[in-house]
Amino acid sequence: MRAGRKSKWASHVEPRLDTIRTWRKVGFLEKEICERLGIGVSNFARYKLQYRELREALKAGKDDADAAVANALFKRAIGYEYEVTETVAVRDSVGKVTGKVQLRKTKKQMTPNVLAQIFYLKNRCSKDWHDRRQLEHGGPDGQPLRPPVIHAYIPDNGRKRDAAVIAENIKNGRDGRNGRR
Repeated sequence: MRAGRKSKWASHVEPRLDTIRTWRKVGFLEKEICERLGIGVSNFARYKLQYRELREALKAGKDDADAAVANALFKRAIGYEYEVTETVAVRDSVGKVTGKVQLRKTKKQMTPNVLAQIFYLKNRCSKDWHDRRQLEHGGPDGQPLRPPVIHAYIPDNGRKRDAAVIAENIKNGRDGRNGRR
């Protein structure tokens, strides 16, 4: 039997799979989940590889969060109606506050958000709604462009003379530049 510490899977992780799913749903990162469980990130990574139920809890929580955000974006894109409840002091016929309060419900309209509409359409209907522009560069009659030829003049500044001297010195058995034997 192998000696070492017991795994925290059974005591710290497995009983809290529903909690882990909820944490993931509200946007917790895996590092934050590890801190709340009291386990190391490396052990958590190992548990993800070993236990399918942990992977499923993490994925389900992430899927729920993604769906909630997508739903909120869609609501903002099309606009929606909501109700506001206000507490109002009751006044008598003279206009004096009686000490009683009344709840007043009012329906309000959230107008559609153009940025949410643009974001939605660019991501869901990208074929028809996109910012990409395809630029094609071509020469005359659709031929490919040819890069220009650049001719540069570099003066020799005596390099030809120096090369001839070095070649002569080497030919005569001397050391290249200084001409010593």
